[in-house]
Amino acid sequence: MLVKKIVCTVKDGREEVFSAGQEQWKALANCTGFIAQIGGWMQGRENVAMIAAAWEDLASYEEFMTNTHDGIYERTEQQGSIENIDVQLEEVVVREEDRALKDWLTSQNVSLEEKWSIVK
Repeated sequence: MLVKKIVCTVKDGREEVFSAGQEQWKALANCTGFIAQIGGWMQGRENVAMIAAAWEDLASYEEFMTNTHDGIYERTEQQGSIENIDVQLEEVVVREEDRALKDWLTSQNVSLEEKWSIVK
């Protein structure tokens, strides 16, 4: 399984725009190879959101990035709300994908936003 870890620093005053846009990523559920995505706000770090997504493999993720990502991003209207973004990809072996994502986020002191959750 491929895990995508995203850390976004959101511009001051743009938290609601970012959050509403994050809820629009539900279109991921229609992507081949997508498993789940969850995220929330990092406690103790103002304006920092963390998101974790699981994909079956690198090939399905790359297909998404090439053909689908930009269209979804444009529809979220998150443009202009992100000051900085850091993305890391990691191959992992797990049995319960959603539990692995939640465990990582909670270990990072993230308060999960249920409206951001997408499970196929």
